[in-house]
Amino acid sequence: MIINKTPHRVIILDSDNRIIKCYASLPPVIRINYIKKRENSTLEGVPICRVESNMVENLPDPQPGIYYIVSSAVKTELSQRYDLLTPSEIVRDDYGNILGCKSLRI
Repeated sequence: MIINKTPHRVIILDSDNRIIKCYASLPPVIRINYIKKRENSTLEGVPICRVESNMVENLPDPQPGIYYIVSSAVKTELSQRYDLLTPSEIVRDDYGNILGCKSLRI
C-alpha cells in the first residue's frame, strides 16, 4: 500500500502521459521542522542565514507493506528509511507546471 503524505496529490503518468494512478494527500503531512539560524553576513547585499532541520514531523514507524510518498527533502533527511518514496521523472507542461511523474523513487 502506498500512502501520499505530501500536501498535494501525486499523479503517475504512463509513457503517453496518460494518468494511470492518482494518490490524494492524506494528512497529516510528513514534513521537516526547520530552525533558521541567522548569520551576521551578507552576499551582494543579501542577508545570508543557515537553516538546520530540527526534526521530521508526523513520521509513522515503518510497517511491513506500507510505503509513504514524501518530499525529496524528507527523503534526503531520512535516507535510511526504505519505506519513503519520492516522485521521479517529473513531467511538465510547456509553461513549466507539473503534470505528474512517471515513477516513484525509493
